[in-house]
Amino acid sequence: MAASGTTVWTGASSTSWSDSGNWTSGVPGFSTDVYISTGATRQPSISSTASCGSIIITGTSGTSLTLTLDAALTVANDVIVSDGITFTLGGTGVASISLLSVGSSTGSASFTLNANCTLTCDGVSLLANSLFINYGNSTFYGTITINDSGSLKNSGTINAGSSGTACTINLSGTNASVINNATFQLGATSSITPGGASASITNNSPGVFTLKSDATGTAAIGKLGSGASCNGTFNVERFIHGGSDILYRNYRFFSSPVYTSTQTVGGITFNSYDLKYLNTSNTAYPITTGTGGTSSGFDKSGNPTIYVYREDRAVDNSVFSGGNYIGVSNITGTALNYDSHNNTTTSGYLPAGNGFAFFYRGTKALLTGRTTLPITAANYPDDATVTQTGSLNQGNVPVNLWYNTSTPNSVQNTLSFTASNTTLSQGVNLVGNPYANAIDWNSYYSNTGIISSHVLPTIYIFNPVTKQYDLYQNIGPGTGYGVPSGTSNIITSGQAFFVIADDPTAQLTFTENAKSTTSPNQGTLLMGMPQDAYNARQILRLKLFIDSLNYDDIVIGFNANSSTAYNNMEDSQYLAGMNAAEGLASFSSDKAPVALSINFLPLPKKQPETIRLKVTATNSGLLTLKKMQLDELPKIYELWLMDRYKKDSLDLRNNSDYAFEINKADTASYGNNRFQIIVRQNAALGVHLLDFAANKSSDGVPLSWKTENEENYTNFTVERSTDNGLTFDVLGGFASNGQGTYTFTDKNPVKTVDIYRLKLEDLNGTISYSNSISIVYDASKALAANSKINVYPNPATGTINLAINQPGTANTLLAGVQNLNHLASIKTPEMKAYGIKIISVTGSVVKNAVSSSPNWQDNISGLLPGTYFIQVINNSDNSLVGKSSFVKL
Repeated sequence: MAASGTTVWTGASSTSWSDSGNWTSGVPGFSTDVYISTGATRQPSISSTASCGSIIITGTSGTSLTLTLDAALTVANDVIVSDGITFTLGGTGVASISLLSVGSSTGSASFTLNANCTLTCDGVSLLANSLFINYGNSTFYGTITINDSGSLKNSGTINAGSSGTACTINLSGTNASVINNATFQLGATSSITPGGASASITNNSPGVFTLKSDATGTAAIGKLGSGASCNGTFNVERFIHGGSDILYRNYRFFSSPVYTSTQTVGGITFNSYDLKYLNTSNTAYPITTGTGGTSSGFDKSGNPTIYVYREDRAVDNSVFSGGNYIGVSNITGTALNYDSHNNTTTSGYLPAGNGFAFFYRGTKALLTGRTTLPITAANYPDDATVTQTGSLNQGNVPVNLWYNTSTPNSVQNTLSFTASNTTLSQGVNLVGNPYANAIDWNSYYSNTGIISSHVLPTIYIFNPVTKQYDLYQNIGPGTGYGVPSGTSNIITSGQAFFVIADDPTAQLTFTENAKSTTSPNQGTLLMGMPQDAYNARQILRLKLFIDSLNYDDIVIGFNANSSTAYNNMEDSQYLAGMNAAEGLASFSSDKAPVALSINFLPLPKKQPETIRLKVTATNSGLLTLKKMQLDELPKIYELWLMDRYKKDSLDLRNNSDYAFEINKADTASYGNNRFQIIVRQNAALGVHLLDFAANKSSDGVPLSWKTENEENYTNFTVERSTDNGLTFDVLGGFASNGQGTYTFTDKNPVKTVDIYRLKLEDLNGTISYSNSISIVYDASKALAANSKINVYPNPATGTINLAINQPGTANTLLAGVQNLNHLASIKTPEMKAYGIKIISVTGSVVKNAVSSSPNWQDNISGLLPGTYFIQVINNSDNSLVGKSSFVKL
C-alpha cells in the first residue's frame, strides 16, 4: 500500500521507530504517503506542522497504536485504519490546535475507519479546538470515543455506519461534541451517545443530519449526560415493512421522536408534533391527500387513515366512527382537526409522548387498487420509509394528553381515568416512546427511568398479525414477563403502546434513564414484518374465580416451535398463592408433570391433544372457569373443556363460562384429574381442492385453482412432467393466504407434451395431488426414442457415460478412454448445449448438469443403489432429446 519514496514507520526491535530514508533533519515533512505498521508500543511523534498525501495504518487484529500528534497534520487524501486496530489520537497539554484535519475546505480527502476498529480522541485541554475536522468524505464503522473537550466536526460528508453495519460514537468526555455543518448520516444500526457532562450534538443550518432506518434497525441517540443536549433540526427516518401478504395491510401504532412546535394551552406548556410528513407528493411515503385531508386518497372524509385515542369514550364497535378512536380529518398544519362523533370537527395539538394509530395500505404508487375492494396480491402493501423532521425530544418528557375531558380543545397533564366508564376502555391511554432510542419498560419498577403515579406495570402493544394485544408486565427491578412469551420489555423508537391508569390523578413521565443501552436500535417494531403463520402464537386465557376479589388465571399458548414438555425458557411454573382461596394450573406432558401458569405447546396434528388442569379451593362451594381470551385459533381446531367428574363438556370456541361446585368431602370433585382441555381437528374443515385448470397461451401456461378451508397453513407446489407423467419437476409454489383462489404461470414450457399437477400440503404434513392436465406443444416429442441417448455401462458402480445421438452433431468415441474427465471425442463444428438431469424413482432430481459435448461422463458412486433416469433437453429450443434409465449397484 505504500508508494515509492514513502516514509515507513515499522515496529522494529529497537525502542525507536525505524525509518525508510525520508527524514529531513529529524522533522518529517511528508509529500507522499505515510505507511504505519503496528508491532509493539512505538509512538512516532510529529513535533511540528506537517502534511502528507495519505496515512495508512495497518496491522493484525487486536493490536494497538498511539499516534501522538502535537501539531496540526493536514492529510490531503485518505486516512485508513484497518480492521481490528485501536487508534488513539494523543497530545497532552495541547491547546487551540486541530489534532487531525482530513482534507481542506476545498479538498476531497476521505477518512475510513473500518469495522471492529476503535478510534479514541484523547488528551486535550478545555481550550482545545476540534480533535477531528472532516472536509472530505469520511466513513466510520466500529467505535469512536471522544473525551474531554474533543469534537468531531464535519464540513463535508460523513457516513457513520451503514445498513446492518454499526458505528458507535461515544461522547464520553466533558464538553465532547459532534458538530455538523454539511451532510451527516447515522446508519440504521448505529448510535451516538452524548454521555459526558455538557456533551452535545449540533446540526447547524444548512447542514442535513439524518438518522437512518431500514429493515435492520433504526439509528439511535443514546442517554444524555448531565447538561448534554441535541441542538438543531434532525431528520428521523422510520422504515415500515410491507410484504406479499394481506397481514401487512393493518393498523400500526406510531409515536414521534421529534417535535415541531412548542405550545402553551390552558397554562400547560408542551412540545407537540405534526403529521405533515405523512402527507406528501413523494411516492416513497405511505399516504397522499394533496392539500387537504378530506378530498381523496387514503384518508378521505369518512374513511380516515389516522386515528387518535380517547379513554373517556365508551367502547363501541357497532359503527365505523364510534368508540374510542377519533379520525384525523386534516393533517396540513401544526394543529390537527379531529372528527367528532357528531360529524363536526375539533382542533388541537398532539403533544410528545402521545401515540396514534395509522392504517397502513402501502405507498401511494397503487393508490386506486389499495382503496377499493377486493384487495389483490398485486396491491399488498410494499415497504416504505417516512421521515419526520424537527427537534429531538430529550430530557424529561411528561405525557400531556391531546384532549382534556373537561375543557374542549385543550390538553391535560394527567392520564385519563373516567370513574363512570365501566367499559373495557376505563383507564386505557395510548402513549408512545418519545425518543430516537428504544426505551426499556423494566425501568418502570425503579421509578427512575419511567416515572409514574397510579399507572399499572403492564404495557399493551398491538400485534398486527393476530390483531390482538401482546403485553409485558414489569414485576421487579430489571425483570418481568410477556404474554405471549417472548413479548419484549424493549419499546422501539417510533412505537406507541397502551398503559392503564387506575386513578384520575395518574401521571407518566419518560426520562433519559429509560433509554435502553443494550438494544438502542431495536428494529422489531411490532409494526414490522408479521411472524410466519406457522410460528404465530395463539393464546387461551382461563380464569378460575369465586368472586371479584378471589381468582387465579393461566395462559395456554400454541406455537409450532414449542414442546408439550416443560421448557423453562418459555413456560412458567405455577406458584400457589399464600392462603389463596383457589388455585388453577395446567400440566406439562413430562413423566413427572410440572404444574404451569404459562404453558406453551404445539397445536396437534391428527391426534387430539389433552391438557390436564389443576383446580383447587380452600372451601367447598361454587366456582366458575371463564375463558378470558382466545386468539385467532385456526378454524380447523375444536376446543373443549371436559369435566370428568360431571361427565360434561363445554365448547370453548363458542362459550365462555363453566360454573361448577367443589365438595371438599369428595376428592374427585377437585384436584388434578377432574378437568381437561381437549384440542382436536375437525376433519370436515380440512383443506379441499375445488378446481384446478391450465391453459395454453403465447406467454406460457397460466394455471389457476380454487380451494376452501386452506386458511394460512396450506402449502401449494406446482409440478410439471415432460415424460408422460413418469417423473415430475417442481416449478414453484407458495403458502396459502386464505383467499380461496390462486394463480401461477409456467413461463417456459418445454416443447413437448407438458403435464401439470398441483401438490397440496396441509398443516399435518399430509400431501395430496390434483388431477393432471396435459398441454400439448409438440406431440411428436412426447416420447423421445431411447435410441437417441445411450447410457453405459449399465448397471454401473462408479463412472457412467452418456452418448447423445441427435442430428446436427457427429462424434467418434476413442476406444480405451473410460476414466472420469478424460472422455475424448471428435465433433463437427455445429455444437449444441444439453441440459442433463439424473432423477430418482421418486421423481427427485439428484443432479443437474449442462454439456456442450454429445458425450458426457459423471461419477455416481455417491448415489444410493437403485434405479435412476437420465433426461436430456436440447437447450437451444427447450425440446426433449430423450430419456433412459440405469441401475446403480
